[in-house]
Amino acid sequence: MENAAATIQGNTIAFNRIDEGTTPKEVHVKVKAKTDSCERSKIITYTVRNKYEVGLRVTEGGAVHCGEDILTAQSETDSAEQPYHYDVNTGFELELTAAEKEGYEFAGWYDSGDKLLSKEKEFVYTVGKDETLRHLQDLGFAPGAEVECVGDTPGGMILIVKGVRIALDRGLASKIMVA
Repeated sequence: MENAAATIQGNTIAFNRIDEGTTPKEVHVKVKAKTDSCERSKIITYTVRNKYEVGLRVTEGGAVHCGEDILTAQSETDSAEQPYHYDVNTGFELELTAAEKEGYEFAGWYDSGDKLLSKEKEFVYTVGKDETLRHLQDLGFAPGAEVECVGDTPGGMILIVKGVRIALDRGLASKIMVA
C-alpha cells in the first residue's frame, strides 16, 4: 500500500498528516489471517483526518454562540493571547452565531490574516487548517446610527453615538456626513 495519507513500515501502518485544506482521506488496508487450517482476508478502511486547533477571539461588544457554548468578550490582552480553543478534525463544521450588545453592530467574521470570511451573523466554518477566527463588533458611525452633538468648541466636537461619548478634532469631524 502506498498512499499520501499512510505508508506501511514493516508490520506497522504509519498515518501521515494530510495537506491543509483537504478533505479526510480513506486508506484501505487488506489484512490477512492465516492458520494451518484456513486463511482469511478482510479489507479495513481507515479515515485519516488531521487534528487542528481553532481559536475564537470575541471582541468587546458581543458574544458568540458555538454549539451550546456561549463565548463572551475577553479583555484586549486576553483576546490577543488567549482566544477560546477547540481541537477538531479536518472537515469539522463549527456553527457560529454572533450576538451583539446594545449600541454595537456586528461587523463580520475574519480569519487570522484579517480576511473577511462572512458578514452574516450565522456562519458555518469548515475546519481545514489551524486558525484563529475573529468576531468583530463596530461601535460608532454606521449607516442609520443616531448622532447627537453635545459639545462644539473651536478645537473639535463631542458627539454621542450609540450611547457613547466620542471626541473628534475639527479635521475628522468635517469628514463626517450626516443626512
